[in-house]
Amino acid sequence: MADQASSLWSAWARLREADSAHLVILDRRGHPVGILDDRDLRLHWPAGPFEAHRIALRALLPERALPRARPHDDMAKVARIMCPATPWQCRSSMTTVDYWD
Repeated sequence: MADQASSLWSAWARLREADSAHLVILDRRGHPVGILDDRDLRLHWPAGPFEAHRIALRALLPERALPRARPHDDMAKVARIMCPATPWQCRSSMTTVDYWD
């Protein structure tokens, strides 16, 4: 997990330390606001040697909220959310929350 104010550089370090491909991004209240994976980070990696320290993760997140699943949602509902219409629109991961704003 990483705060949305964290840098691209620190996010990459967290992924490598955890040997993971996905990173849950949290807002200042500690609520999940998105998921970034190693491909997202590589896609947005800047050219300069220090620029990755200056880019906040919030800049990589989509402006609209991503779909979320609640613990009581069944797998069929989650599958419909993850793959809404066609295979190329499918998500590789999804936030699960125990609250609903």
